Amino acid sequence: MSPYRIASAVLLSGCGPAVGMVEDATGTAATTGMPTSTSGASTSTDAAADTYDSHWFIMDPDGCHHCGHECDVWAQDCERGYRCMPWANDGGDRWNATLCTEIDPTPAAVGEPCHAVESAFSGADDCMFGSVCWGVDPVTLEGTCVAICEGSEADRRCGEGLECFIGFEGVITLCLPSCDPFDPLCGEGEVCSGDANGFVSDEPFVCLPTPPFTPRSYGEPCGGLEICAAGLACVRAPNVPGCEDHCCTMLGDLAQGPICPDPAQTCIPVDDTMPESGLCYCGVPA
Repeated sequence: MSPYRIASAVLLSGCGPAVGMVEDATGTAATTGMPTSTSGASTSTDAAADTYDSHWFIMDPDGCHHCGHECDVWAQDCERGYRCMPWANDGGDRWNATLCTEIDPTPAAVGEPCHAVESAFSGADDCMFGSVCWGVDPVTLEGTCVAICEGSEADRRCGEGLECFIGFEGVITLCLPSCDPFDPLCGEGEVCSGDANGFVSDEPFVCLPTPPFTPRSYGEPCGGLEICAAGLACVRAPNVPGCEDHCCTMLGDLAQGPICPDPAQTCIPVDDTMPESGLCYCGVPA
C-alpha cells in the first residue's frame, strides 16, 4: 500500500506547490460534479478524475495528516487522485471532521474486504473512490467497503435496499442496509438503529456494525458510538428517570400504545408531524 498524503482545498503557505485551475475551451474555469452510479458508488478512480480539475489545491509533499482545511464529502472536492474522507482529527474514536486522503493504486470495490490505516478513524484505507472501509475490526483493521451517499443531503441517493445514514455532524454519509426496529433482520455483528446522530430522530433505521458501535440497554447512557439496542432509542435525561445525560428508552408504535417501563412515562411521537401513527418513545412529557 502506498503512503497516504493529504491534499487541502485552500492555499496554505509552507504546504507545497499550488496546482492551477483548469480552463475549458472558452477560457472559463471548468466545473464538474461528482460522478454517480445506480449502485450508490462511483465506479472507478478514472471516472472521478474530472471532479477535481475545477479547484485550486495545495498538496503537502511530506504526507502531513494535519495540513489544510476540511473537504466536502458530498462534493468530493479533493485533488486528483484523492478523495474526501471522514476521520477523527483529535486521534479519538469517533469521526468529527473530513480530509483528503490518497486513493490506493489498487483499490477494493464496494462490498469487498478492505483495510484501514492505523485505525478505523484515521480517514485512510484501501477502498475505491466513493466508498469507505466500514465496520473495521479494531485489532485486524479489516472491514468492508461501503458506498458513500450520492446526490446531496437534501436529495440523498443509494442503491436498492439501502438508506443514506448521516451522522457525526454530517461527516459520515454512507449507504447502509435499511431495517425495521421491531423486526431487525440485520447481519451478524450488526444492530438496527435509528440514532443517526447518536440520538433518536425521524431518520431511517439502518444496520450499524458492532464494533465500532456499542449497543446499550434500557436506562444505560448513550450517544455517539454508544447506540441503543434494537427496539430502543437514545433520548435526553428527563425522559428516563434516573438518567444523568442521554439514556436508552423503549421504542413503540403509536397505533398499539406500548406499555412504558416507568409510570411517569408515556409514548411520545418521534415525528411531531405524525401524531396519530408512526414511532414513539417512552418519555416524560415536557
